[in-house]
Amino acid sequence: MPERTLKRPHRFLTMDEVRRLRAASEEPVRTIVMLATMTGLRIGEILALRWGRTNLAAATLRVEETCYHGHFGTPKTQASRREVPLPSTVVEALLAHRSRSRNTSAAALVFCTREGMPLAPNNLRKRQLTSACERAGIARIDWHTLRHTHGTLLHEQGTPLKGKRPGVAVSTDYVELTKMSRVDASDISGCVHLGGKWTHRIGRWLRGG
Repeated sequence: MPERTLKRPHRFLTMDEVRRLRAASEEPVRTIVMLATMTGLRIGEILALRWGRTNLAAATLRVEETCYHGHFGTPKTQASRREVPLPSTVVEALLAHRSRSRNTSAAALVFCTREGMPLAPNNLRKRQLTSACERAGIARIDWHTLRHTHGTLLHEQGTPLKGKRPGVAVSTDYVELTKMSRVDASDISGCVHLGGKWTHRIGRWLRGG
């Protein structure tokens, strides 16, 4: 039988790299970087987010849609439709972003073109994220790197995992990566205790406070 090819381990950014990347990024990538690393949302979920599904006063957002190649659909699983708590640094970033936005009606996309259309993740990565990486002095990354970085940062800060919630899966990568002091952010956002002192500590570090 042919020898099995091992999967490449997921790449993660250090806390210092995230801070440098955020500082080197232009909008809207700066806010997207903060949102992805502090919540673990998929890029499709971020680009489908509408202002009506954010409650910045309560520091939460609801994931109800995903966007792929400009087409909207429902998330992968029922568990992917969820309410996500937001640390104060993300709330502040979203408030600042909203103040710059042309349309903040309930149906309007949080991140969109001037015409209100969804952004293309590949174009955004090539035109802004890649150049931001170069300015920050880090190797090129993709959007998945930010999602996986979320779990890693929390784990390195000592964030405990709650008991598994109904309908929330923890991938097998999580088990293997935990042995190497790494957490796979895939499908664990519902298991990680967000909004507590650990998330706020990371937020203060990224903000430079």
